[in-house]
Amino acid sequence: MKVTVLGCGALGQLWLTALCKHGHEVQGWLRVPQPFCSVNLVESDGSIFNESLTANDPDFLASSDLLLVTLKAWQVSTAVKNLAERLPASSPILLIHNGMGTVDELKGVTQPLLLASTTQAARRDGNVIIHVANGTTHIGPAKGYPQDYSALADTLQNVLPDVAWHNNIQPALWSKLAVNCVINPLTALQNCKKRRSARCGGGSRDYLPGSCRGDGARRHTYIAGKPAILCPSGN
Repeated sequence: MKVTVLGCGALGQLWLTALCKHGHEVQGWLRVPQPFCSVNLVESDGSIFNESLTANDPDFLASSDLLLVTLKAWQVSTAVKNLAERLPASSPILLIHNGMGTVDELKGVTQPLLLASTTQAARRDGNVIIHVANGTTHIGPAKGYPQDYSALADTLQNVLPDVAWHNNIQPALWSKLAVNCVINPLTALQNCKKRRSARCGGGSRDYLPGSCRGDGARRHTYIAGKPAILCPSGN
């Protein structure tokens, strides 16, 4: 498979590494065009991947089977629209980011849009990316398409497990959003890194609404003084 990865930060380099190591043709796409993308990753097992990969090659993009996007949500719309002009119309665009609403900004894009939520954890330490923890990437279509793209999940499962396909991806996206709505304020309040928030300060539960403390609780917030469901329980 030929893949262009748009966004070469921590998560982008994690996918570039995994795809390259499993024999796929890959290139990175940088905001400031460069012919090569330096990838320096320490994997969760301690192994090191340090390579200079092709970047910003329009001919490579024009023959890519997949555009994998790992940008921040607010960066997605403009960047994807620019690349979609050269990407084959049949090649899916996989959006892996926190937040929602980007699909509404990409209505003019003709390629199939796939959405993803991941618990793979990576962080930058100077010039090195650390794969902090393995996780699961949930993938599904942004809307109904005549073609079945579930085989992509099988391909990516072999690259960077675990990967799960959902015909309805919305519950997974809402769930991740709800988790971030809790974690992000806690990391600021307790001045700790996200991956340590469960152990930081020891009083995290004091900040949570009572309905959010149970394992099976429906996560919600209040909008205009009324309770609003952030995500339904279950998958």
